[in-house]
Amino acid sequence: MLADLVKAVGRARKGKSVDQLQDKLGWTRMQVRNTITRASAKGFIETVKPGLYRRVL
Repeated sequence: MLADLVKAVGRARKGKSVDQLQDKLGWTRMQVRNTITRASAKGFIETVKPGLYRRVL
């Protein structure tokens, strides 16, 4: 799940929202939020601003 999320987030400068990721991946909102938390803790993604995320370059 972690790799799928990081790939879905991509390199968008402005970042992607939870809703965009939920639509793209077909996961529930809770699955997206939990995976974002894990990916962020491991340093794979970063928060652009609250609710927007992007891959760490």
